[in-house]
Amino acid sequence: MPPTTATTTPLSTLPVEILLSIIAAVMHGEDDDIGTAIRTHVRRFRHASAAVYRVWRAHKTALMSRVALERLALLKIRARLIRRRQVRARLRHCVWLASMRLRRNIDDRFDWFAVVQVLANSAASLADCAAAVIRIRIFHLKCFLSPGYMPCELDWTDPWKRNDL
Repeated sequence: MPPTTATTTPLSTLPVEILLSIIAAVMHGEDDDIGTAIRTHVRRFRHASAAVYRVWRAHKTALMSRVALERLALLKIRARLIRRRQVRARLRHCVWLASMRLRRNIDDRFDWFAVVQVLANSAASLADCAAAVIRIRIFHLKCFLSPGYMPCELDWTDPWKRNDL
């Protein structure tokens, strides 16, 4: 039996499209910020070969814009889920307030009132914090988009904008 050997291909022989997809995958490796991914992962990778460095220098803006758009598509899904959680938490809180006003029995009202109020407020505040994180991520991704991109498409987490929930 012949021994199994893995063949390696030098980076300089790969086509530009494959190098661009590799760099995009490296940029997607960091969850927080594209700038952090560029400073940590892409920086090391672009110094691995002169071909990678040339591809990076030539296509840097288009690549960052492409990765930002892909991340925005993922953030849009998360923003809609978080917005649904916000609306549900607010509705639960309104229903809870209405039930407290309609309740005629005063016995043990304050203990139950305190526990349920803390639960309703914590659910609403957690959804608000998650929406704030999404807003911050969208703000950071706006920096990497090309000037021709319409910034009005980024207002998914605006609380005053009507969403399709």
